[in-house]
Amino acid sequence: AMLDTAQEFLDEHHFFDYMLVSTLGFENEDVQKFKENLDVKDAEGAISQNFLTENEQGVQIALVAHSMTQEVNTLKLSQGRLPENNRECVIDARYSGLQVGDTVTIAKDNEEDTKDLFRYSSYRIVGKVQSPLYVNFERGSTNLLDGKIAGFVYMEPEAFDCDYFTEVYLTYDTG
Repeated sequence: AMLDTAQEFLDEHHFFDYMLVSTLGFENEDVQKFKENLDVKDAEGAISQNFLTENEQGVQIALVAHSMTQEVNTLKLSQGRLPENNRECVIDARYSGLQVGDTVTIAKDNEEDTKDLFRYSSYRIVGKVQSPLYVNFERGSTNLLDGKIAGFVYMEPEAFDCDYFTEVYLTYDTG
């Protein structure tokens, strides 16, 4: 029953079949070329970045920011609402360190390349979500702090100051 429930969630939220990652980035044209492949059901570019945020007590936390996608890896809203502009974000429903109404601030201790990837230095949390990218309690590893990601945030693609995608998600037509 647990496996069936997990599979239903992944199917409902269009979990990717393949994730392509590039250190050089992907352009819109690259994503379109992937979509033209006969077996590809959908291809969608996205941006993600590990970063440090700092809470009101000055404690730094490692999070990962993702751009919201429309067709692949869609979100399930648990509380609040989805972002309506590029100064808002939603946060991991399982992460208790930040709440709806709080602000996620890009810490000054981040590398310049990381800070430059974000359009703004802070984002208001307007909701909590579940993501098909994170179906268990582990949130991944990073080279920041103790090496563990504490949670994730999602924001509009325009919240990033980036003219390329860091990854492309593909789904295949298996029917």
